Amino acid sequence: MRVSAVSVPAGHIVEATSGRDLGGWFLVVGSQTGQMIWLADGASRPYDHPKKKNVRHVRDLGVPPDAEAKLADIAGTNDSGARNAAVRTYIARHRAAVGTRPDETRVETKEEC
Repeated sequence: MRVSAVSVPAGHIVEATSGRDLGGWFLVVGSQTGQMIWLADGASRPYDHPKKKNVRHVRDLGVPPDAEAKLADIAGTNDSGARNAAVRTYIARHRAAVGTRPDETRVETKEEC
């Protein structure tokens, strides 16, 4: 389900539904007035330099149960490398908890055929 005009709060995990980052999972680190949110994945988009994306181009995947404590820990870390590692871990833990959704279709790559 795509997110409509409502902004996604910080701490939620979203999946990009369009653009070159299609299918990527990101942590929402903030929002801007209107329909724009700031996303980080800890690898290609570090926490210190998040990607600005329209909420119509993401799908909200929810928020992990320990979100408030983990976000405070991530924001309170002074080392950018440790902060990005914490973001990657946060996303990976949520991905493992959610598992594969029934609406996902798996596309085989050329090497798998």
